[in-house]
Amino acid sequence: MATKQTKPITPQQVQDVEGLLQTLKDKAQAAHQAGDIYMNGIYAELVKVVSPITTRAHARMHREDRARINKGVKELRKADQKGAPRANKTRDPHATTPAPDPTV
Repeated sequence: MATKQTKPITPQQVQDVEGLLQTLKDKAQAAHQAGDIYMNGIYAELVKVVSPITTRAHARMHREDRARINKGVKELRKADQKGAPRANKTRDPHATTPAPDPTV
């Protein structure tokens, strides 16, 4: 199981992982063109390991971005609730406007 990291992942780190993956792919292609079966197999195995890591790094970075945005929204809502009182605080935010009376 992976250890829990407290520092958020940076875009630079994601780029570094992508660069590593691309380097491995390039070396695998070069080994294939050179006919080096052994090294081509090694690079293929390394690509299999690094590719999912790259995908997880992207997903993690996007999750952390969304969490940061959601936290900001939550703080704004909390500050708004503590701020000036609203005229109609008890109104249901999901209520719809009643339809006009057709008899009038």
